[in-house]
Amino acid sequence: MENLELSIQIALNYSHVDYPAPGVNTTRQIQIFTKSQNFGTILKGTTGFFNFTGLLVDFNVGVFPNFTTEVDWLRGPPAIEFYANLTISLDYSIGLHSLTIGILNLLVGGFP
Repeated sequence: MENLELSIQIALNYSHVDYPAPGVNTTRQIQIFTKSQNFGTILKGTTGFFNFTGLLVDFNVGVFPNFTTEVDWLRGPPAIEFYANLTISLDYSIGLHSLTIGILNLLVGGFP
């Protein structure tokens, strides 16, 4: 196997108070984390243990809502939901075959 890669995206869903107009609440989804990591080539007959690491720079902190004024805390429960998209891709047999597996909109948590 060659080019084994894992991509993770995490989204935050919430009800935005008074958006787009006063008295109107809109459910919004924002991407708060995006990271891809390539684990290279795995030789035939071998196994491996792989660590996926993410850093603060992988978070899109500029898109977070103002939790005191923009989030409708009466929605829910939960008022805030976290969803993940996971994609695993690889090439096999000198790149003649490619495989991509995706898990989309996986609910991974909520608050409160």
